[in-house]
Amino acid sequence: CAVWTLSGDEDGIAHMVLCASHARLLLLDLNREKGKDKKRVRKRDRAKRWKSRHANEGQATQMMMDWINKNAEMLMESEDWLLLPEKMVQFVVKRDTLSINSETVVVKALNRWCNSVCNKKGVMATLKVKYKILKNLKCDVRWLTLAKIELEKCQAQYGLLTSREFRTLLQAAEHSDCSCPLPAAMQKHRSRMKKQRCGVVHFRKPR
Repeated sequence: CAVWTLSGDEDGIAHMVLCASHARLLLLDLNREKGKDKKRVRKRDRAKRWKSRHANEGQATQMMMDWINKNAEMLMESEDWLLLPEKMVQFVVKRDTLSINSETVVVKALNRWCNSVCNKKGVMATLKVKYKILKNLKCDVRWLTLAKIELEKCQAQYGLLTSREFRTLLQAAEHSDCSCPLPAAMQKHRSRMKKQRCGVVHFRKPR
């Protein structure tokens, strides 16, 4: 059977995140019985084992998601972040409950991950290549929570947005009540892109 443990440290959790991605994003395969054993187990015992296994899965999954929420910056700055597949990266950056001090952390993390993907493929990390790799992921960035100067700095440093995307997002950042449409791919995610992540407040330790 596959045994999973929570060590509580960066390497252990990040490693578990990596492994979880190979189990359809977070379903931990605990105590899987071999085919021969299943034939010998009565229905009642199988039901009990199934219930216990899925209870463990739910608990382990929740513990892992809580760790990701609380330690998002640590995970995104780690080397293990660069090894995650796209679906797992998207799972992380989509979360409302990430505890990060600024959305610039997410932008920087996506840039690092994108550059790593390019290195593995042996291609130059040009702006055109970045646009293609991050086509889906960048819609999960809360661009509209950034101040104008932060947005400008992110674009100058990393260049993850097309000129049209940057221009329309900058216009929206300058005017809080701006309703001008964003590029089609981003417009449908507009409400998410203006929603502040609540992790810092949610996980703040009581004084």
